[in-house]
Amino acid sequence: MGLDGVNPVEYLEKGQSEFRAFGGNYIKGTVAKLEPAEDGALGWRAITAEGDEIRAKHVLVSTGITDELPDVPGVEELWGQRIFHCPYCHGYEVRNRRIAVIGGLNPGFTVRMVHLLRKWSPNITFFPNGLSLGETDLKQFAARGIEVNNKPVQQVAADPDFSEGLILSVDGEKIRFESCFVGPAFHPNHQLLIEAGCQYDEDGWVQQSNGRTSQQNLWAAGNVTSSPDQVPQAMGAGAATAIAIDQAMLTAELSELV
Repeated sequence: MGLDGVNPVEYLEKGQSEFRAFGGNYIKGTVAKLEPAEDGALGWRAITAEGDEIRAKHVLVSTGITDELPDVPGVEELWGQRIFHCPYCHGYEVRNRRIAVIGGLNPGFTVRMVHLLRKWSPNITFFPNGLSLGETDLKQFAARGIEVNNKPVQQVAADPDFSEGLILSVDGEKIRFESCFVGPAFHPNHQLLIEAGCQYDEDGWVQQSNGRTSQQNLWAAGNVTSSPDQVPQAMGAGAATAIAIDQAMLTAELSELV
């Protein structure tokens, strides 16, 4: 269950529409900085790139992640159209096709992705493209019939003869594939949270519990705290954190009564 085939833009537009319908104020812009409220009051000041200031007792940051793609010409232009990274999102749609996988900056993720794609197609070619493979990796690939091509991928282009296909330029040779996956490095867009003093783990991910960060009344949800989250999980995390915020607000209100 996940509204298969719905354009992500529709998700965004519907979410904004429902947000406004419940009294939300949607402002299109960029928050450049979060600062604690002055004069000892609990809460935060959001400073926009234009210099405007928005005050709130609680702030929820859901700024997502940035995918760092392999530095191969054509990959960025075809990203999300003919080039993907998630077998759980796109594996079924490319079943039994001839699939190329191009290595990137995330070796553990990429190797795992190759094996997951093998469940959907017997015709997988992996181009490490500079990614270092161990002896165990090579033996496991061979045992599962996965071809490893160590020649460099110089360019990726759309195949004019197949609406979803690609042509890889590999060491001067043109090779056609029906689908292509890459292994990006995932970077959380957490600058606002880090600058606000939130604690983070050794891998750089902001620590949170039920959305609550180490800074009072500052919350985080979605891919900014967890790279594997798909749209439904990120939406669920946002809803769960909103409930936690509302509970925290009620607790604070009751404590002021007595």
